[in-house]
Amino acid sequence: MIYSKPSIAAITVSCLNVTALLSALGSAYVCDILGRRMSVRIGAIIYFISVFPQIFAPGLATLIVGRSIQGIAVGMLSMTVPILQCEIAPGHSRGLFVSIEYICLNAGYAVSAWVGYGFFFAAPSELSWRGPYIVQAILSTVLFIWTVFLPETPRWLIKNGFQMEGLGTLADLHGTGDISDPAIQASYVEISATIEHEKDLGYASWGQMFKQYAHRVFIGITCQVFAQFNGINAILYFLPENLGRAGFTIPRALLYSGACAVVYCAGTIPTMFLIDRWGRRAFLLAGSSSLAIALAVIGGLQYHSNSLPFGNARVPSADGIFGAVCVYLFFYGATWVFPL
Repeated sequence: MIYSKPSIAAITVSCLNVTALLSALGSAYVCDILGRRMSVRIGAIIYFISVFPQIFAPGLATLIVGRSIQGIAVGMLSMTVPILQCEIAPGHSRGLFVSIEYICLNAGYAVSAWVGYGFFFAAPSELSWRGPYIVQAILSTVLFIWTVFLPETPRWLIKNGFQMEGLGTLADLHGTGDISDPAIQASYVEISATIEHEKDLGYASWGQMFKQYAHRVFIGITCQVFAQFNGINAILYFLPENLGRAGFTIPRALLYSGACAVVYCAGTIPTMFLIDRWGRRAFLLAGSSSLAIALAVIGGLQYHSNSLPFGNARVPSADGIFGAVCVYLFFYGATWVFPL
């Protein structure tokens, strides 16, 4: 079977997302059984392993296998890291702590855009596309080493019978290491009481979750669904290609993609300090309106650009698309990322 170029791109992108979805479903159990720190470590190991089929891929099939394995790591880390951050964060600034993950994710996307732009100039050498995977191998190694120093969460330790270790970790994270601190003791008692209450309730089954907690589940699922349906992954994954189709040369499309990534990352910064003060709902409402306007402008300019001949005639429309994408990414990073 012969695949067209759009089909190849779609398969290469989606294979990672499919395995990430399946991995995220199973990682919740791994996270509870082995702990948050061990789950992050396993994710780093799988990520490191997945890089080698991609670096040395002799063809498309091997590349897809590598990306599919990588998706397992992505799903595991995406599930585990927010849980870990919530459990080590103080209650009064949980939004700020959780936002650290997203600003790092956005910063990682910005780095990947600039890495891709830099390796583009190695063409026609195969290093132009193999090089970014070498960078991924280095970063996954750093993540694995970091887990050596990463503490397990106090909640998991206390829940699994390591009370003194949990108390000590709690004192290190929320205090000066003094386990006799009244504030640390009060936090320890609160966590222990919550765990005992959850044991009395028992573990919720999937059926119970959709019946007894239907309203919460509906809100959580629909927020996440619309966070994807508003086009963020289509914008990010195919941004260089879309900018090229709009009228930019390949080097300029890659350069402007890197600039968009910086704007995306910058959008997360003010929200870090406002999310706990203004609340999640206000951000979602403001963000939804802004994204709708930006997407309408992008679509209109792209439609107009498609009616023009390739060359300089498309450049003004391409500039407008670039500006609208920057607006879209800034408001997505500032509104739809953190409230979820």
